[in-house]
Amino acid sequence: MAIAYFPNMYPDELIYSVLSRFYVHCGYPTYTYAVQDLLGNAKCKVEKEFVKNIKPEIVDLLTRNMSFSELLEQHTMLPMYGRFIDSERRERAYQALLNLDGDFSKLFGIPNLKKGEQRFFRYCPLCVQEDREVYGETYWHRLHQIRGIEICHCHKCYLRNSTVVLDSKVNVWLVTAEEVIADDDALQGEVVFCANSSEVELVNYIVSVFQSPMDMRKSVPIGKYLHYRLMGTSYLGARGEHIYFNRLWADLKEHFNGISGMDDFIGNHIHTIIKGDRFVFWEICMMAMFLKISVDELVTAKENIKMPQQIFDERVYRLWKQGLGINEIARKLGVASSMVRMAIDITERKPKATAQKIFKNRKQDRVTLDKEILPLVKQAISELHGTGEQKPCRISMGAVSKKINVSRYLLQDLELCKQVIEKAIECDDKYHARKVMWAVNVLQKSEKAIKLWRLRYLCKFEKEDMLACLLYLEQMATPDIVDIVKSIL
Repeated sequence: MAIAYFPNMYPDELIYSVLSRFYVHCGYPTYTYAVQDLLGNAKCKVEKEFVKNIKPEIVDLLTRNMSFSELLEQHTMLPMYGRFIDSERRERAYQALLNLDGDFSKLFGIPNLKKGEQRFFRYCPLCVQEDREVYGETYWHRLHQIRGIEICHCHKCYLRNSTVVLDSKVNVWLVTAEEVIADDDALQGEVVFCANSSEVELVNYIVSVFQSPMDMRKSVPIGKYLHYRLMGTSYLGARGEHIYFNRLWADLKEHFNGISGMDDFIGNHIHTIIKGDRFVFWEICMMAMFLKISVDELVTAKENIKMPQQIFDERVYRLWKQGLGINEIARKLGVASSMVRMAIDITERKPKATAQKIFKNRKQDRVTLDKEILPLVKQAISELHGTGEQKPCRISMGAVSKKINVSRYLLQDLELCKQVIEKAIECDDKYHARKVMWAVNVLQKSEKAIKLWRLRYLCKFEKEDMLACLLYLEQMATPDIVDIVKSIL
């Protein structure tokens, strides 16, 4: 059957709503005939929040004044369920929407309802009156169906439940808002306005995020971004790794005290959101607003952000390169010296992808591979030996393999590399001598008096070990370092 009439879509109208109006306006003798014309199969279920199984000619009518991507973004709940999920899942869900097929509950990770709970289509009584004045009928608005908000962002009054079930697992017929609300006596009753200014502000924030354009290619994980925005607050440890979730939850709960639906947001949700395992739209908006993240910043969250711990490590390393000692840096930043030492060690590590890239990207015989990796092995040995500023490490097949990110078993099969590593392996006394040289340099740089206990603390070995390494120390160190060590032994 050719479709002679199809209604125009109203602003913010769900696709389910316009399909319902088409069914009622056309006066079909049976519901089955309408579903057959719309979906091509009378047994198909009508999707309420998205679009699914619709015949191509109906899609053409829906998109006569817009593109299909605009239809999805402006007339489905895609901005609520798809904005913050990880990019890989978003891509799969978006492709399913384009194909008009898919299990959207799983694809979008839609949170389950509590046992015995049901969702219903909601409406604002004042919006109903305005719709009738402008269009001659009312319709189902998307903004009224956003989870986590209970008031109309336009009129600041509480939304009301209809009798039409919105739960995706419950099959309902095409039902227009006009026919459901027409006989609602409560519409004539008192309209209840929200007196909580924080809730009004939050709803405006959530709606603004919902209505913002979506970038389907954005890949920055929302949990990572929120962790980044905790930087500079009292909810993040000095280096930025540890998050004080209990403190954050207590302050957030106090800030939004009395807001509708707050009981559904529990403290553990914050942890799972930042971890990247939860993507509930209104909870993320609530956290972002509490952290004073603007709507524009949230929806255009920049990629390639540096995490707080990386920023801390780089700051420590800059101070270290400026000549400040470990304890001095620790006092300046108000952290433990062990944390400063760890930051320096982490920052001085070299990228380890080069050798692995050689091995993965090219199938080579062992002789060619041996020659290509040999320079990396020599460089790794030089770095493990350490310098006056860099802490030495013990040379071993495992240490070198870890440094260049190549399997130790592979290195053992590469004859040239194996010979160089075995030749570089040192006895304990020679390794201890390198460590003593490094420790003396650290103490001189920090302008600390060189004491035996300080050397032992840095080197992590006993006085007897220092005495045993003197022979190598005399061969490797400058005379002044040898004299300093001998004078304190």
